[in-house]
Amino acid sequence: MKKSGGTSTMIMLVSIIVCMVFYNLFFGRTSKMVSNGNVLDQAEQAFKELPRFKGKKINLYKTISFYDDGRIYLTVQDPDTPSHIDSYQYQLHGAGGEWTYDGPYKLDHTDYPLQDGLFLLDSFSFSTAAKIVTAYNAKAHAVGSKETLDMVEYDHYFAGRGNWKYEEKINGGTNRESVEYKILFKDDGSLKYFGEPNGWNMVNDSAEMAYAEKTLKNLPQFKGKKLWFKKEIDFNSNNIYLTLQNPDTLQQLINYGFNEGEVWQREPVDDADDGKASHLFPLDSVPFKRVYRMANVYINKARSVKSNILALDGVVFDATDSHHPQWKFDPVILAGNNGGTYKIAFNQDGSLKSFTKQ
Repeated sequence: MKKSGGTSTMIMLVSIIVCMVFYNLFFGRTSKMVSNGNVLDQAEQAFKELPRFKGKKINLYKTISFYDDGRIYLTVQDPDTPSHIDSYQYQLHGAGGEWTYDGPYKLDHTDYPLQDGLFLLDSFSFSTAAKIVTAYNAKAHAVGSKETLDMVEYDHYFAGRGNWKYEEKINGGTNRESVEYKILFKDDGSLKYFGEPNGWNMVNDSAEMAYAEKTLKNLPQFKGKKLWFKKEIDFNSNNIYLTLQNPDTLQQLINYGFNEGEVWQREPVDDADDGKASHLFPLDSVPFKRVYRMANVYINKARSVKSNILALDGVVFDATDSHHPQWKFDPVILAGNNGGTYKIAFNQDGSLKSFTKQ
């Protein structure tokens, strides 16, 4: 009897283990999905093959999220009832993956208007998430960090741009000496920057400056209209601020701010001087690419004298005197081994005016 009881217990244990194995194989969550481009491509294709969407133009709405435990969340426009947005979830299992309908998504006051938040599924690739995660984890390992990236999002903004969201910081080094690094990726998932947190800024990025100018002029309230700003445009390492004349109400001033990688937002009018639409200057006369041009020249000159200041952190275009507008910034470059200091100046078109030792 004891022998029979022991055998029964053993059989029961084996059965439980087998059941757990099969459960995990067919129903359990599989890790490391978001770093596997092939799996993400398969998930994307599987969504396109759903009977409700097959052969139709697919518009996603606002955000799609990828998790390393096998989940993907997205919201999508109903192709048969365009005013409806639905939620879907993908779950990867050992035997494959499956998309399930999560129900309708109800827009509220915090959401973008429907048409502003829509973007084509074919306008980006799920596997870009894998490129970002793989590169992030490789850089983290290279600097002795145990951190890993296990979740990324793709956000679409009403200005017409998709943007990948992820952790932009890696803490590396040793237990005694921790070093913080900044990491950025381009829209296609390729590495944009990796290094010191202050070693990159927006004014040094030509694509970011071009995007900022384009999207400002293409905001629905400004598109096709001539824009005038009051007094100055403030370009900083991670944002841009300016006060515009409202093209529809000429006596009204409106403030706008732009944050790197995001969108233009209307700001409270608390620094619009006297509130009068005076000291106006045409926005078209200040191409934002001039800032990038100056930043590049500044960096090259700083390097030429072995300066320890290798970034132009902020620039202001001052048009208070419309007859003599000028660029304002910290003009001093501290020399390294050569000693002394240097002063740099630019013309209105962004070209180098002078570079002299003081």
